[in-house]
Amino acid sequence: MTVAEKSIALLKDLARPTVHRARAVIRDCKGAAKLSSVRRDLRRRHPHLIMAIDGHDEMFEHLIPLFGSRRMAEAVYLEQGEGMVENLLAMLRSNGLALERAESVLDFACGHGRVTRWLVDTCGAERVTASDINPQAVDFVCKTLKVAGFYSTQEADDLTHDRKYKVIFVASLFSHLTLKHWNEWAAHLARMLQLGGFSSFRLTAWVTMRIIAQRFSAALVSWPRASSTTVGTRRRAGWRATITGPHTSLKSTYGGFFRQAASDA
Repeated sequence: MTVAEKSIALLKDLARPTVHRARAVIRDCKGAAKLSSVRRDLRRRHPHLIMAIDGHDEMFEHLIPLFGSRRMAEAVYLEQGEGMVENLLAMLRSNGLALERAESVLDFACGHGRVTRWLVDTCGAERVTASDINPQAVDFVCKTLKVAGFYSTQEADDLTHDRKYKVIFVASLFSHLTLKHWNEWAAHLARMLQLGGFSSFRLTAWVTMRIIAQRFSAALVSWPRASSTTVGTRRRAGWRATITGPHTSLKSTYGGFFRQAASDA
């Protein structure tokens, strides 16, 4: 390597940290602008929405390296929560139920309240209950959002909770379960529904959807592009399981619901 080549290589090494810092500053500036815009828009449309995010929130922390900025991650986090509730509202409306008028709503596997805050904004804190296997998350949600809450368990059979709900929302649970645990939790949540109640869930894996469709003997067809299209429906054990999707811009994200079949008679 010539002296000139060595000099160029040295200059590049010296400049690299500066470039990285400059890019980080640019990302942070973009994130700040995005967050300011999102917060301003939310305050206008949802003046009572609680936007506080806990520092232990795994869903929020997961977004930071993806977007390279805590502020951008916060903006995306708030938008994701709103998007999930909008999907829930649309699914319930298409089945004759208005979330705004549901007398009781359970956010199961609520985490640190990414969706719970939107349920509170829609229904009011007095009608919302939150549950998670992480006690710290439940404590934060209950204290910050002023909702009722209870701790969940690893095994469905260990959970003792007698109250029934009109709507049960499950944002992030079934996509992480084995088929055995999927069946156990699905049956347990179905028993926690009032007659005519809905339990809406979200899934993010093709293989999981295939297992579910086969398990309920649902007609497995090519996944639809329109969120209103039903992939499969099957009655079992007093309730009905329906699979639809996709529901977000993520092509692998699907949703569905359980509905107490007695209300369909």
